[in-house]
Amino acid sequence: MRVFKIKQKDVCYGYLFLAKGMNNAYIELIEGNLDYPVFFNIFVGKGEYTINSDLTKKWILERVIPYERQNIAAILKENNLKAYNEYEMFVLAKGKSSMDDTSIEEVSSKDIDKQIIDRHAYLIQDFIFCGTSLIVFFKNGKTKQFNLTQEYKNAPFLSEFRDEIVFSLNERLSYLDLYKNGIDIKLSYDALKEYLANNLLEANDVAELKGVTKQNISLQKKSGKITPIKDKYFLKNDVL
Repeated sequence: MRVFKIKQKDVCYGYLFLAKGMNNAYIELIEGNLDYPVFFNIFVGKGEYTINSDLTKKWILERVIPYERQNIAAILKENNLKAYNEYEMFVLAKGKSSMDDTSIEEVSSKDIDKQIIDRHAYLIQDFIFCGTSLIVFFKNGKTKQFNLTQEYKNAPFLSEFRDEIVFSLNERLSYLDLYKNGIDIKLSYDALKEYLANNLLEANDVAELKGVTKQNISLQKKSGKITPIKDKYFLKNDVL
């Protein structure tokens, strides 16, 4: 992952985190008495300092040459690009735009403002989706239960930057909201992994444990004598 300072002259507004594959990015703004550019003011006005990947892409697209530009092929060739990539175009232009004086400067992860480093302690390590609740494991070792207030049609997934749990393009839960509004529970991520390692079995493991063939396990599964928790995975206690 690459990190870029978002700035105007000597004023730093925050950081853009760019995925290694140059196909995704998100922004963390610094909290303070700053004269933020218009786009960022929209979020700061709502007390939001993390800008998700979808909204970050919209900001980037406002600042790069559009794909529809008539001479885009010549521009790509001049910059040694084989194909159009808005993130690469953005980096090449140093984030500059005629709309304002904002630009980006690549920095080491060691040079990130302490405020952002401290905030990243609350990023999501992993989560479990349990019907109407999320069990969320955070990087700082905390585990919280978050009760959903609405029904989601799609199964959730963890964003690439671990800043959100995403159900759909417009249905997302940020890591800070989950941490702030979740209920503390006593379940560590390491304890969960240890439990799964010792108790989650595949069909081959079940066959070995019961001293039967894998085909026999398949027949028991079809007859309902043994039920997997999902697809080919079984709990050891259920098998015993």
